[in-house]
Amino acid sequence: VIGVSSTTKRKHRCKFPLDDGPCRALIPRWWYDYKTNNCTAFYYGGCEGNENNFETKDMCEEKCKRPRPRKPKVLGNV
Repeated sequence: VIGVSSTTKRKHRCKFPLDDGPCRALIPRWWYDYKTNNCTAFYYGGCEGNENNFETKDMCEEKCKRPRPRKPKVLGNV
């Protein structure tokens, strides 16, 4: 049996494209756009879709948002 770490699963889930599903409900949800590193609101249809579907923006950001790269501190005169 090969285990899958939660980090691997998280990365995979967050790379799924937006999929509101084929049903017609209008459930407010959030999805993570890997290209822009942002969580964006959308309406979920209520069935099918994929795992890139979060109830709150905070949940989306906690699971998927990548930290911004830090600029190195420059010491001394440049």
